Amino acid sequence: MIGNYEINVKGNKIQSKYYFAPINPGLAINGNPTSQFINFQKTRSGKGIGINYVGNISVSSELVTNKNTLYISNKMQGYKNLVFEIEKNGTLSGAQIGSVKSKQTPLRKWKNKNQDQYIALVQNEISSLSISEIDTIIKDFQNGIIILKKLGFKVIQIHAAHGYLLNNFLSKTFNVRTDIYGKDPTLIIKKIIDGISNELDDIILDLRISLFENEILTNLDSESKEFLDSIYAIEGIDMISISNGIYNYSKHLIYPNQHYKNGFMLDVLFDYIINKKQKVWNISGNIKDLRLINNNDKHISFSIGRALIADDRFVEKSINNKFYSIKHCNNSNYCHYYSRGKESIECGVNPKLY
Repeated sequence: MIGNYEINVKGNKIQSKYYFAPINPGLAINGNPTSQFINFQKTRSGKGIGINYVGNISVSSELVTNKNTLYISNKMQGYKNLVFEIEKNGTLSGAQIGSVKSKQTPLRKWKNKNQDQYIALVQNEISSLSISEIDTIIKDFQNGIIILKKLGFKVIQIHAAHGYLLNNFLSKTFNVRTDIYGKDPTLIIKKIIDGISNELDDIILDLRISLFENEILTNLDSESKEFLDSIYAIEGIDMISISNGIYNYSKHLIYPNQHYKNGFMLDVLFDYIINKKQKVWNISGNIKDLRLINNNDKHISFSIGRALIADDRFVEKSINNKFYSIKHCNNSNYCHYYSRGKESIECGVNPKLY
């Protein structure tokens, strides 16, 4: 199904099940969006886009992934204009908030040759965090969510995927703590939500997770189902966004290649999520041809990244059956600018990105 869709979540109408995925385009200065940043997001809003996520807003300037990243501060200039430009044609504005608290700088290479060493490093970092430090992390996320809401964002996505700090608490690989945060890996998420539950009545709260860390399974195993059960049980979460992979481990699962068919994660997840309708499920992974996404369930949605980078009217053209005019991603990997040593996003088929 391509058109004729609407779902209401906490009074917020989502006009389409196709979202612009959270992407950090490397266009921020001093934590604020530039005019180029705003235009990058604006051109991927409007007809056919349900939610436009502004990617990778750090909880503080000290915990960013790179110097051109947005972050929470007391001088957040341009954000209200960013929200306005996203929403003026009916798309909901989304903000992804995350944190990287690690001595390991983001890896530029696609695969880490010292994966065991990286796992041990992260395990030690998570285990070494004191309860006081964890309380500070919780407060940083709560403060950031409240600020982003005041700036006008209607959807807040907590980034707990791809090896970001909260991902490492959720992960059995990285979280080997023996205290309450090890016995219940979701506890840090629950505490973030519980402390600001009165602020969440009118915004959609989304949680992004990495389902598979090392390899993508064609069918969910018992461990994957158990993990999803624990996420689905978290009160206060309205949407669960499914991704895969760990950035500093191997990027191949985050950015799956052509070996994986169009929208392959829907097949992996469908039997599990079809009757779990208390939350909206958002699926990513090689969404390149909307004609091949045969799903009418309102609680299932899709995040689109590379296809909308290559052609900002990808969804609109699909809705209007103008498939012949779509500029398709050519898998040149130009958009992975950080791995290529570049300052900001580029595209192999769409040089005018913003």
